[in-house]
Amino acid sequence: MKHWENIERLATRNEGKLPKYAWPGGYPVFYLDSKDNVLCADCANEVYKDPDTDTQLALHDCNWEDPQQYCDECSGLIESAYADDNEVAADESDVD
Repeated sequence: MKHWENIERLATRNEGKLPKYAWPGGYPVFYLDSKDNVLCADCANEVYKDPDTDTQLALHDCNWEDPQQYCDECSGLIESAYADDNEVAADESDVD
């Protein structure tokens, strides 16, 4: 199975929309496009539904422990399943 077929199957199972959370479990999902950009579900759906884009979605996975995973398109934080919220606060306070 090709990667895009997996993305297509995922959308088909979710009424044509790529999910923000995995089922079962409710784990936060992120997507990678053909240019290795990390995308949140909202931005991945925009790419998926745009027939004029030359970018394709390649993979999806759960963000298990990365407290600072951001979408390369909108810069939004992609929630992690198990990262400690205090890690994010500590890391952000280190920035000068």
